[in-house]
Amino acid sequence: MKYLEDYYYSPEGLTVFTESYHLKRGYCCGSKCFHCPYDGINVEDSSVAKELNSFEILCPFCFETFALPANPQDGSVQNFVYDCEICCNPIDITLHFKAATLVSIDIEKSN
Repeated sequence: MKYLEDYYYSPEGLTVFTESYHLKRGYCCGSKCFHCPYDGINVEDSSVAKELNSFEILCPFCFETFALPANPQDGSVQNFVYDCEICCNPIDITLHFKAATLVSIDIEKSN
């Protein structure tokens, strides 16, 4: 994956996948992606925030994506270290939930 071609970081520090990345992936994942070229055809209900049972993250070391399970709890902030499933490097992950919906993810290289 190439920075700016496939993804970039939002002002909040979140990873945002580009339209180019989505076209390479070849399908709508249903996560209401900002640059979805498929018009969100797999989003279950576009008028209601989707509750997540899992989410994809981008490893800050190898830049590969992999899925992690989510345990949504209203208003909670969850911090943990998780080893990348591809390169095995440790990643600091912070999940922010509101009304049992994931509203932001902070991902950093762990020391």
